[in-house]
Amino acid sequence: MSIRAKFRCTQVKRIQSCNPDGTYPQVSEEVQLLAVYGDVNAKWAKWTPSGSITMLINNPDTQGKFKPEQCYYLDFIEAPETDE
Repeated sequence: MSIRAKFRCTQVKRIQSCNPDGTYPQVSEEVQLLAVYGDVNAKWAKWTPSGSITMLINNPDTQGKFKPEQCYYLDFIEAPETDE
């Protein structure tokens, strides 16, 4: 089973947080994506595609990768219950 979907990044929001005592400051990104009309999405959506994804990214090496208005492919591939 494999389905490819195309999503557009609609928002990247930076979030700063820390412990109550002010230690361990952390910066995260909240990324929001929406399914786009046409293209590959016509293979899984008979009419207007509907779908949204919200991710909280707190790994500094992965932050800054998503850009607003940029499109991205998302591949759904069946996976085992546990990672090995």
